[in-house]
Amino acid sequence: MKIETTLPAILGIQLPEKKDIKSLVNYALARWALRREVIAERKQLAELPEALLKDIGVKREDATLESRRDPSEIPPDRLATLRKQHHQR
Repeated sequence: MKIETTLPAILGIQLPEKKDIKSLVNYALARWALRREVIAERKQLAELPEALLKDIGVKREDATLESRRDPSEIPPDRLATLRKQHHQR
């Protein structure tokens, strides 16, 4: 069993073009860190007071819905940025 094909399947990730083990591990860790960052941002959004939500043009219902999204739902633009950064290494 090759780690290059098993690790991505276990983590449910799409790999950058480089497929050596160091790149795989670095990409998996970077994606995990991004996921944690998105979770924290969604939590902060849910905790914002009404006045701040109004200032940024977000309704309470929308903030609540965003905060309840599945943690695996990382915004596509952020994933694309991560892939691009990883590809350049």
